[in-house]
Amino acid sequence: MRTFIFYLFLFSIFQFANLYSVAQWKQTNGPNNCRFTSIVTDNINVYAGTNGGGVFRSSDLGVTWNPINSGLSYHNVRSLSIVGGNIYAGTVEGGIFISKNKGESWTPINTGLNITVVGIIVGNGSTLFIATDKGIYRSLNNGSSWNPVNKGLPNTQITALAINGSNLFAGIYGGGLFLSTDNGTNWKSINLPLTDNTLISLISFGPIILAGTYEGILRSADNGANWMNVEPNVFVNSFMVKDSTILAGSLLRDGGVFRSADNGITWQKVHLGSSSNNPSIHAMAVVQNNLLAGGAGLFRSIDEGINWNKISTGLAPGIMNSIVISPTGSIYASGDVSYKSNDSGATWSDEDSIMPIKYFDNIRFHPNGTMFACGESLLKSTDNGLTWQLCMYLAVNDIAFNSKGDIFVSTGNDFIYKSTDNGNSWQKTNSGLNTPYITAILIDQNDRIFAGTWDQGLYISKDNGNTWSQSNKGLSTSLIKTITINSEKHIFVGNNWDGLYRSTDNGLNWLNIMPFPDFIQVSDVVFGRKNEIFVAINGGLIVNLGVWYSSDNGNSWKLINEGLRLPFYSNVLKLAIDSNFIYSATYYGIWKRPLTDFKPTAIEWTSKKNEIYIYPNPATGIIKIESSAFNKDQQVSIYDSKGKLVLQQSLMQTANVIDISEFASGIYFVIISGQDTNLIKKIIKK
Repeated sequence: MRTFIFYLFLFSIFQFANLYSVAQWKQTNGPNNCRFTSIVTDNINVYAGTNGGGVFRSSDLGVTWNPINSGLSYHNVRSLSIVGGNIYAGTVEGGIFISKNKGESWTPINTGLNITVVGIIVGNGSTLFIATDKGIYRSLNNGSSWNPVNKGLPNTQITALAINGSNLFAGIYGGGLFLSTDNGTNWKSINLPLTDNTLISLISFGPIILAGTYEGILRSADNGANWMNVEPNVFVNSFMVKDSTILAGSLLRDGGVFRSADNGITWQKVHLGSSSNNPSIHAMAVVQNNLLAGGAGLFRSIDEGINWNKISTGLAPGIMNSIVISPTGSIYASGDVSYKSNDSGATWSDEDSIMPIKYFDNIRFHPNGTMFACGESLLKSTDNGLTWQLCMYLAVNDIAFNSKGDIFVSTGNDFIYKSTDNGNSWQKTNSGLNTPYITAILIDQNDRIFAGTWDQGLYISKDNGNTWSQSNKGLSTSLIKTITINSEKHIFVGNNWDGLYRSTDNGLNWLNIMPFPDFIQVSDVVFGRKNEIFVAINGGLIVNLGVWYSSDNGNSWKLINEGLRLPFYSNVLKLAIDSNFIYSATYYGIWKRPLTDFKPTAIEWTSKKNEIYIYPNPATGIIKIESSAFNKDQQVSIYDSKGKLVLQQSLMQTANVIDISEFASGIYFVIISGQDTNLIKKIIKK
């Protein structure tokens, strides 16, 4: 009961009345880039699973599509399979569903399953096997009941599953390939010529087995006795076979489709559609004499996979992980591919044909007019995005410019780089940085550089990046996702665990103005009119995710999700703002809302204006709690991660020392309460 009350208390802090019953978000007209995760056919209809739109059906070989989700309560579909005339859908969080009427309706069939994620479904007659987040399960009665069959497997992280007659093959994360010849009752290992012993995809036909791995395509012509790497350095997620032609769908930088006309001995990369940049392919299928390949959109070939055309009519919006507005008003948005709109989202063009990377995480605009796109590589354009050139091959998270025009980029795992010649050459600038994992970067009006890290909080450089020092007083050292600055020169840091922090003294001290409980990611922060803040929250266990709004510089907040479709795990990833609208990039497309919807209102959740500091964090023996606001009415309560109260005492002075040396290592919640004071803070005891 105490645990329930504790989490109810945390949750209740963020429950507010709906002040905007009429005003709401509206989805822009596209882009329709819903990612295909699986494609199957009954030789009459084609069925497609997607990662947010549920299941779609086409009766004209993929030209047009309609959603068929009646009874399918979870729309993040990982896999589809047709066995014995039934259609099975494996979902994220919802387990497995069955349709006995060509997708018109769906029913969950999870009896015996202690799982929620179903990744792969294969079957033979009334026997079904599924790969889940807790191993392999088998059903002998068309899915009416399930039992685990993992005897002999090194772990239960199943990455691939294939069936061929009486042979059942399973790929294990880090554990290689296993074979069962007795319906999964027992498993034995098959040796593979791999350094990283992980399989991503499998297909078996006749005596041939093909395996997609991190190291390329492996081929066996004798049911796994001997292997050869026939196409190194290709990351393959899916296979399909038509006669002697085999197609392999590739992910990441490789992209597109690889084709073999000799049963997988030799391979040739083929081009998809009119784009110069091949998209990632997640699912493939043979439908009559047509070949279909799906990823961010659907491609079709009618000539054995030699030529392809994109067909995506009727599909839903998909994952959009970034949105940026240029100084000229153009909107750039990115999912698996990139798009552009010049009319506030009414129409979109596919930028994939001109951008030599599949997606971007951010676009920044240099004062000299050069555009820089950060993503799996760094691109620049000097002609307003008409053409792009590669200027750094490293993955880049963020980019910033100082008053001299110098460029600084943060990389995922290789520190910070600096360019003084518009990105033509680069040098590292890392003295004092104790971690290579740089996640965000900001330069203020005085050319101070702020660098967010994965695990060490915030670093500041006051000498153009030559030296760096940490500045974490009051700031958590967990992963920093975003650093921004408003017109009042206040700096805001959003991180992966604790919410949003604000500094009014150039980063010397920090106050948590949005202290969410654990497992919450502040993914973006943008500013509107004076004192207006919009915050995107992505992922977590709390119901109130999405977009939050403050009209008083973060002292009070309200949730503004009205009209915004947020299916499970489909939260807001990025925000952008122009003079008329606030835009959000979500797992279900791009949404916008007029800025005239937002007006200052009564305070709904208040954080104390007088700053409270709790440090160090992480801590080993003591923590200090300081604030000029403390009087005899305040007290501190500390709870462990299970909701058990482990300490409670009054705060009698402005500076208080709390002994936590006897606490077990782990996560604790510190709650400061009293007259005009409410604060929740997560600390880590080492």
